[in-house]
Amino acid sequence: MLSEDTYTTVCTKMSTQQQQLDYIERYLVYDIFQYFGKDAVLESHSVKCSTGLDGFMSALYTVKLELLIADRRKSEVVLVKFMKGDEAFRKSSNSYIQFANEIFGYAEILPAYEHLLRESHLSSDVVTNWVPRCYFAKFGQVDRLPTGKESVLALKHLKGDGYELGPRLTWLLGTEADCAELSRLFDTDMHGAAFRQLSIDIAGDVANEEIFKTVRHAYEHGYMDEI
Repeated sequence: MLSEDTYTTVCTKMSTQQQQLDYIERYLVYDIFQYFGKDAVLESHSVKCSTGLDGFMSALYTVKLELLIADRRKSEVVLVKFMKGDEAFRKSSNSYIQFANEIFGYAEILPAYEHLLRESHLSSDVVTNWVPRCYFAKFGQVDRLPTGKESVLALKHLKGDGYELGPRLTWLLGTEADCAELSRLFDTDMHGAAFRQLSIDIAGDVANEEIFKTVRHAYEHGYMDEI
C-alpha cells in the first residue's frame, strides 16, 4: 500500500464538475475510442453526470459511444470516475491513498498479471471475466486538468452484463464531512459507539437497519470474520 506521507503535499486547485465534463468531451472520449482500433468510426457520443449517491467519494459520469466497426454498429457504455471534493475532504477521507491504489491496480497490476498468465500459457479469463475492461487509468497531474492531483478511471459499464448496484445506505445522504468521518470510523472502529451514534444522528434507525443488512451479507459470504 502507498504511504499517506506520499500525498501530504498537494496543490489546492481541484477540478470542478464543468472541467471534468469538458475533459471527457474534448479528450477522454477519443482516448477511449482508440481502444476499438483503426477501423472503428465514432458516430456519436453522450455524457451523463450521476447526481445520485452512486459515487460516494467519487464523481461518476456515464459515457455512451455509438461506433461503426467493419460496417457493424456497436454501442459501448463506459463509467468514468473522478475524485470528489475539495482538498480537505480528499485528505480526511484518505482519497489520495485509496484512488492511487485503485489506479495502480488497474493500470499496472492487472495488465502485468494478465501478461504473466499468457506468457505461462495459462488462461487469462480470471482477469478478462472478473474485472471490468479498463480504457483509461491515471493518477497524479493529469494533462488538461488543473494542476492538483487527480484520478481518472474509465471502465466498461457492467449494467449491460446484468450487474446491478447494491442497496444504498441511507446515511450517505449526509454531508461530505459526515461521509468522510463515517468512512474513517468504518475502517477503524465499525463496532464503536462513535460510528453508531453518527449514523443515528444522520439518518436514524433506518441507517442502522441498512448497515446491519450489509454487514450480515458480508459476514455470510465470508468477507468478515465476525459481526
